[in-house]
This record gives sequence, structure tokens and C-alpha cells, in this order.
Amino acid sequence: ALVLYVHHFRPRLADQPRSLLLIGLVLVLTVLAVKLIVPGRDLWAYVLPLAALAVLLALLLGADLAIVVNIVLATCFGLIGSNAFELSVIALIGGLAGTIVVWRFERLNTFFLAGLVIAVANLAASTAFALLAGEVEPQRLGILAALAAFNGMLSAALTLGTLAIFGYLFGITTTLGLLELAHPTQPLFRRLLTEAPGTYHHSVVIANLAE
Repeated sequence: ALVLYVHHFRPRLADQPRSLLLIGLVLVLTVLAVKLIVPGRDLWAYVLPLAALAVLLALLLGADLAIVVNIVLATCFGLIGSNAFELSVIALIGGLAGTIVVWRFERLNTFFLAGLVIAVANLAASTAFALLAGEVEPQRLGILAALAAFNGMLSAALTLGTLAIFGYLFGITTTLGLLELAHPTQPLFRRLLTEAPGTYHHSVVIANLAE
């Protein structure tokens, strides 16, 4: 399904071997991690930051592709875990929530907002399944809340820590990299401001109009 999507809806991506390698690497490593960690450890299934992978791909390759990969990962997550449907839904909702938040990434605090939204989405999904199963004990709900909060923070930290690395390794221009280049303290900007202030201000105005 993923190959068909890339072929029909993202044909340019098929000519970018590094991007395809990134997708394959994310899928393989994630499935291996889930296979090694989740079986026999039910609570660990709520800790794994699968949403970070969807957010990372959304920032690197686009939100539409990230959603498709998130669906594939959520399905694999459910098939490997003990509660197939529950784990798939939780992973799917968390990944979609994070992807929507970073749809138009412009500031670093978007990562923390994404982590918060992922935590709330995971908590809502896991609490709904717990209530349906009759597990309404405060202790159980408290554990789910703590795991959801940890998952959200871990997802935000993991995405922030790996975005620049993966962007550099796979030759992908990221919004974060462009923001760093556009910082006023960038040496080229400072030189342009001091040696050709008129050109500098004109460039800033044109850039704002283009945006």
C-alpha cells in the first residue's frame, strides 16, 4: 500500500533514493523495536513514542506521506502487541495528532505543543478503551495518564533531537535548518547588513511578500 501511494501520489519521491531509504529505515527499525520490547510487556506498549516517527516524517517528507506511514506502523504495532485493535488505534491517533500540530512548523515551541497534544490524544484513547473494558480504578487511570505524559514528552524530545541529524544524513532541507540560516546573527546576514544595508532590507521585504 505504501509503495502504491508513493508511485501514484508522490512520483517525485520515487526518484529520491535517500528519501526512500529513510522511509524503509524508519519502518524496519520501528518494527524491530516493537518486536523486541512489546511482547510480554503490556505497559511498554503505551510508552513507545511511535508518534515521533510520524512527526519526524511529516517535517522531513510531508504530512500526507507521514499519515500513510503512520497507518502502516500502527497496523504493525497492533499485530505484534497483545491488544491488536487497542494498540493500533492509540498509535494511529497519537501519530495523527502530532502530524496535524506540525503541519506548518515555524517555531521550536511547536515541538512541545506536539508533545502535549500527543499525550492528550494517547490518554483519551487509552482511557476510552479502559472504560469500555470496565477498568475504572483510579490507580489504573493514573498509570495511563503518567504513561501518556511520558510518551508525549519522549516523542517531542526524540523528534527535536533527530530532525537535524536525519535531515543532514539524507540530504533533506528542513524548516528548522532554514530558520537557523535566516537568524539575524548568521554571519552572512551580518555582513550583508553592514556592507549593503539597502540590499539587506530589500531582501527582507521581498522574502516577507513571498511568504
